[in-house]
Amino acid sequence: MAGAFLNQYFQSLVKIVSPLMPPIVVGTVAVLCGYAIAQSSSAILMMLGLDVVSSRILSIEVGMQVDRYFSWTILKKSILEGEWASFQLR
Repeated sequence: MAGAFLNQYFQSLVKIVSPLMPPIVVGTVAVLCGYAIAQSSSAILMMLGLDVVSSRILSIEVGMQVDRYFSWTILKKSILEGEWASFQLR
């Protein structure tokens, strides 16, 4: 009801705010899910049979893989867009 009211009487405000809402919602859901998972992390680790040291090693490995993926994606994008077209090895 509130959304319909705002859209009916404050259309200019809705047009400004609408593009900002999806990233805000995604961030909010990520924080809420992260909080819930963090609160039950010990139960999750016990269920998976991991101790604290193993879970830290696993998180470092996942972080390294994610970093490698994003680094390669950025590099590939810059090469395909021709940003390095004039670059020559000496």
